[in-house]
Amino acid sequence: MNLGLREGRSRRRRQMRLRLLKWVAALAAIVGAGVYAYEIGSRLAEREVARLEQQTVDFDTRIQQLEQDNLQLAEAARGAKAKVEAWQQRYRQEIPTGELKALYELTRERLADGVDSARLAFILQQASQQGDCAETIETKRFYVKTPFYNGGNDTVAFANSAIVVTAQGSASIDGTGNQQVRYDPAQPVVVRFARLGGDASKASGLLPLHHAMVIGDKEFRFSVVAGEPGMVNVTAGRCPFP
Repeated sequence: MNLGLREGRSRRRRQMRLRLLKWVAALAAIVGAGVYAYEIGSRLAEREVARLEQQTVDFDTRIQQLEQDNLQLAEAARGAKAKVEAWQQRYRQEIPTGELKALYELTRERLADGVDSARLAFILQQASQQGDCAETIETKRFYVKTPFYNGGNDTVAFANSAIVVTAQGSASIDGTGNQQVRYDPAQPVVVRFARLGGDASKASGLLPLHHAMVIGDKEFRFSVVAGEPGMVNVTAGRCPFP
């Protein structure tokens, strides 16, 4: 009987040691897994930190490059603006406007027509502000043509009919909005100067208008002003040329 009791106690002790060993083994496995997971997590974290640090370095480098590019673009923009301002200044200084532009275009036309440049220069040199226009001055009047008027007394002639003058204007409008036969002196007018056997020239715009043309050794200067209703008055002066 004592032998049986001893064997029972011995078996219980072995079972307890076995359960303890199992717990220890399980605990060791858990601890090992935790340590392994920690090591893996640490390595991954280190890699992620290294990646982020590299990205930060890359971003800093890119920002520095963009700042440098921005400085270069700003410098290029300032240079381009300076060139534009220089060209604008040159344009204002060198490109004629207004009456000077009209004279420039006329000079180009005369040169294109084959007129010698030395002759043009001579004529300009000989021109004066007043001119010697002591000869007789004529004043004539005629009706201005409109879309509703194309009747008689709508031309005048000067220099023994060597120069024929006509005019075209816009019809005037009465208080009720109806268009009239007569021209409106407040609107632009086109005055045509036809030379006998030659070309025609014109002056256009609001009255009064001024025009000049040369026939032989004479220069004819015209002034066109509004006259009686439907008419204009043309004054012609004859001057030596050049």
